[in-house]
Amino acid sequence: MRGGALILAALLLVAVPADAQTTVLPMATRAAGTYAFTQVTVPTGTLGVSMQMDISQATDPLPQLDGLVEGSLDGGTTWMAVGGFSRPAGPKTITSGGATIATLGARFAGGPFWSASTNANRRVRGAATLGGSMRFAMTVQLL
Repeated sequence: MRGGALILAALLLVAVPADAQTTVLPMATRAAGTYAFTQVTVPTGTLGVSMQMDISQATDPLPQLDGLVEGSLDGGTTWMAVGGFSRPAGPKTITSGGATIATLGARFAGGPFWSASTNANRRVRGAATLGGSMRFAMTVQLL
């Protein structure tokens, strides 16, 4: 995805209704390291996920960002990769049509996991790795 990508953060312990945008990581400064996210139930009818990272309060430059999204079709017994990203360290300021972008975002959809929209046993979990300290907030929206 041009201009960066986003981390799937599924910190919720209950199912999130499709189309509901949920803050899964409130605005805070986080140290370099890996942050694992608890699995959540994916409601039937969900065909993907959109993630948005608010970087408006992050300092420039941004650190390396990596993330992995995993999905389970059997209630959490076995897992498969269903999305991932990597954004190299670099300038925070990205412009689009002359406007500064304060949010990085990504959508994951398609493939066997997201296509199994009638499967009530689907779960999602993820992990994000920061290459350096960064202040950000994150939201997730099931699609």
